Amino acid sequence: MMISNVGGFNPLATREMVDKYINALLAPARKPIDLLNNQKTQIDRQVKALNEIKSILSSMKDLAHSLADPVLGAWRDKQVSVSDDNVASVSVSSSATEGIWELQVNRVATAHRVISKEITKDDTSLVDAYGGKKLKLTFNLRDGTTSTVEVDLSEITTDNDSKNVDVLKKIADAINSASGAGVKAVVIGTDPDHVRLSIYATSVGSEKAIDSMSAEESTDGGSTYSTSNLWSDLALDDLSKVFDPTDANSGGSIAPEGESGTTFDYDWLNLDAVLSGVPIKDTDNTISDGILGATITVKSTGKTTISIRKNVDNVIKKIEDFMNKFTELNAKIRAYTFAGSDKAERGVLANDTSIRMTLYAIREAMTAAVKVTVGNETETFTGEKLGISFDKEGNLTFDSSIIRNMLNGSEEDREKIIKAFTQSTENGDPEDGIFVRLEKKLETYVDSVSGLFTTRINSLNKRKDYIDERIKTLKKMLDVKEQMYREQLGNLMAMSMELKQQVSQMHSIFGGTM
Repeated sequence: MMISNVGGFNPLATREMVDKYINALLAPARKPIDLLNNQKTQIDRQVKALNEIKSILSSMKDLAHSLADPVLGAWRDKQVSVSDDNVASVSVSSSATEGIWELQVNRVATAHRVISKEITKDDTSLVDAYGGKKLKLTFNLRDGTTSTVEVDLSEITTDNDSKNVDVLKKIADAINSASGAGVKAVVIGTDPDHVRLSIYATSVGSEKAIDSMSAEESTDGGSTYSTSNLWSDLALDDLSKVFDPTDANSGGSIAPEGESGTTFDYDWLNLDAVLSGVPIKDTDNTISDGILGATITVKSTGKTTISIRKNVDNVIKKIEDFMNKFTELNAKIRAYTFAGSDKAERGVLANDTSIRMTLYAIREAMTAAVKVTVGNETETFTGEKLGISFDKEGNLTFDSSIIRNMLNGSEEDREKIIKAFTQSTENGDPEDGIFVRLEKKLETYVDSVSGLFTTRINSLNKRKDYIDERIKTLKKMLDVKEQMYREQLGNLMAMSMELKQQVSQMHSIFGGTM
């Protein structure tokens, strides 16, 4: 295309004037691009609106799914209360047996602890006996687990000014660094001058208790070992002895609080409780078979009352959450599909009847009658009978007291209300329960492949991709046209300059008489 109308073009134009002139020439060619960009903006607004609606519908579907399952859903949820949670905590599943239980804990399961006799910490008797050596300590647990811990005392010598406490700390550090040993250790200061070495099992109960300990020592860097007197020197060679805290030379197993004797009884380490008259003895503090569907974790001795009942509050809350989501959905769809005469107030999805129809379909699923049979009795429930109603504007009102009263009523009433929401039939709608119908309906909207909103959003995004490609093509054509205009204008300006030079030459030749 040649520049055909240059009447307004000044051949001596500046660059700014050239750019302005070219922009004017290109303005008609830019209009299609502007229109396409406007379409993209509109699509972005529509996709945003559809995603917001889809998000609400997805939340409603998740809630409907929880409320459509009569076995594992919210209807069977249980709640538990414990009168003294310092004694025990309880977790329950939906299968937990309802009722009230009294738990008396006489003894909690504890870890086995042994402790040495008192050692003068700044003395060197242990350094003299074991300094510079390597020790191999073996721990045998009552469940058959055996572990070996190596202790390097090569740097513990009187030349290094090492003391007894340094030997005990080395032993404790080696035990604590061992992986899977089943025991840990700590050096305890009993007074400013004395310490004891305490070794304890890492798990509670008699099965994980320390059955025996042995020690070997090496003076040649670990090439050969011989029996060591370490445990006897620490008064830990006989774990059946009960430690006497009043005797500085006493070592042995520590009796749990409330137990006493001279010979240690491993049963002292186990749980001793009574659950509503039934004795409970176990090697840990978890009672998993005392109440069907409940797990009791014992914390301390004492007495507490455990109460398990239907979690009606949770069911009501989930229903209310669903109803609140519908209210949010109703407001969102009505705003986005508003088709008023004022263009500025029109929704981005104005006149989209398929989107508006989702509201009507969901309302129908919520209010349509459902017939349920419990025993020999059949009853028909409508949305109104369940406390669900709508005004002319589609606004929802939900009276939760109706459902709450039935759930807290007789077993027959409870089963009826659960069936009204959860029964699933071969015939499907309208015999399905309300939340079964709702879950199916909502799935048709939000399914990741075939859902109405999924396909609509995908379609719009594809349309946007096509527009992007079309804009790229038009911009390339625009660039070519702009280059052509610039070349033409450049030639025109060059011709103008040449003409000016010729005129000047002629003036000089003819002496300015032309």
